[in-house]
Order: sequence, then structure tokens, then C-alpha cells
Amino acid sequence: MEHIKNGALYYNNITSRVERVIGKVSPVRVLTYWHHTEEKSHNVKVLRKANQLEVENYLDGGDIPTLKKRILNTILSGLGARQARELTH
Repeated sequence: MEHIKNGALYYNNITSRVERVIGKVSPVRVLTYWHHTEEKSHNVKVLRKANQLEVENYLDGGDIPTLKKRILNTILSGLGARQARELTH
């Protein structure tokens, strides 16, 4: 736990992505978030310090398009077929 620092970026082996540590929850758990969303508590054992390429990808937002696609799919699934066509064309 002593190697984990608030504000630093770590690769989460459970979620398979880089996340920012934002606080300590217990002696063995920390709170992380991904691009200011999805705050979750994780055991520090599943985290490793992100490497330079992973940090750059996170900071550049290179891992966000998947989220945007998921949000769009969620929005479209809640609309009728006609509304979805109008939104995407």
C-alpha cells in the first residue's frame, strides 16, 4: 500500500485499463476512477504502476472511444428505430 500514491495512474488488471487513484478506502483497498467516471474500490494487489505508453494513451484520451461507443449504443437502444436512424444519419 505504501507504493500507491493519490493522483497517480495505475494499470488495473481487473478492468484492463489505466485508472487514477483518488483515495484510500482501507489498509488494502483504494478508490480509483477512469476519466472522472466509474469510481470503484479495488484491492491494491490488482494495480501496477502504468508504463509510459499507457500513461500517454490515458492522458491523450486514446482509451475513450470505447466509452463513447458504449454510451451511443445505450442511447440508441433506448430510442425507436426511426429516431435512431435520424440520429445516426
